Amino acid sequence: SSTMVQDIDLVITTAELLQLFKESARNFHYYSLEKYWMSLATAENEDETQSMFSALSKDSLALTSPTSSHEASSSGSYADFVFRQAAKDLYDVDLPVTPLPWKSKSVRNSDLKELSLYKNGSNESEAFTCERKSAESIPVLNFARAYGFRNIQGILQRMKKRGRIAGFQYHFVEVMACP
Repeated sequence: SSTMVQDIDLVITTAELLQLFKESARNFHYYSLEKYWMSLATAENEDETQSMFSALSKDSLALTSPTSSHEASSSGSYADFVFRQAAKDLYDVDLPVTPLPWKSKSVRNSDLKELSLYKNGSNESEAFTCERKSAESIPVLNFARAYGFRNIQGILQRMKKRGRIAGFQYHFVEVMACP
């Protein structure tokens, strides 16, 4: 009937997602980041994937568990784990065990949150932080968590509008929605 609502608005397979990454790699400004994601995505078997994570310490594994139910995302803080691991692998940055400072994109929409790692100049003690220290701070990692179809659709529209990741502001987006 005409009052029926579609159960599924959008479906993207992992193969299509990998193809999107491969196509966008040509325009990627951070080659090391692209290479890192591709190595994770193209692992041939479980042994190869396991060897990529063999360098994980007990401390980094502990970060896969949220520190409190309030800070936890419904994915079990998977984006937090990936952010911490990327900061360590790409920039040799050990982030503190405290909750990461995810910020809502707007006051009205708490289901779209962003997190960045900034290079803050040459001061060794705070060379990399999750907070912008000055106008000269350069974001080197930009992550987002988009929950719900409205937020996912908004991100996909921005990707399409800006031309397949070229100029797109996020390096990693965790998306989740329930039908």
